[in-house]
Amino acid sequence: MTLARHERIVAGIPMRWEEQGAGMPVVLVHGIPTGPALWRRVMPRVEGARLLAWEMVGYAASIAEGRERAIGVATQAEYLRQWLDAMGLERVVLVGHDLGGGVARILAVKHPDRCAGQIRALDVRDTLDISPRLNELRGLPARVVWGDADSFQKVEYGERFARELGVPLERIEGGKHLTPEDHPDRIAGALASLVREIRSRAAHDDGIRTEDGA
Repeated sequence: MTLARHERIVAGIPMRWEEQGAGMPVVLVHGIPTGPALWRRVMPRVEGARLLAWEMVGYAASIAEGRERAIGVATQAEYLRQWLDAMGLERVVLVGHDLGGGVARILAVKHPDRCAGQIRALDVRDTLDISPRLNELRGLPARVVWGDADSFQKVEYGERFARELGVPLERIEGGKHLTPEDHPDRIAGALASLVREIRSRAAHDDGIRTEDGA
């Protein structure tokens, strides 16, 4: 399936993404050295959501935009926040792989009001400065999915992050680094489960407000 390709000028920077579907907004952030195409086998497998695979500044087709600009993890998180503002996306599910996992993690910690839920595949050392604040994300709907044969980011990182979030770790037996490419069904399944949980929580909260007369 061909995904719709989009471009928009945000804070003077051409930002690009691929999109499909309708419903709850889900933003997918790739890592190194990939781009939005990393998610091409995952996105068609998730129903009932608006999936937007955002391209980090300085990566994939946006390499030129990264020249003479800061493109570190914290800066990418700020670029992502600016893009969300420009798109009118107030609250989204964040999905990150590799470096993109760090971007999603920073955004979730610094702007928890923007994050409806989170799915993570990998950890990165560049996010150590916010590690003490990870307990603030406890209770946030989340999934941590990890290939147990990943030689770049050991599964022990996933175990630690899952403990920090207070959620189980979903191991992909034999899974290596590029889990969205090699195991799209597992990633899509975790994402679909997360979207269902968020919807269920929202319906429950709406029911309580209705009963209280709010």
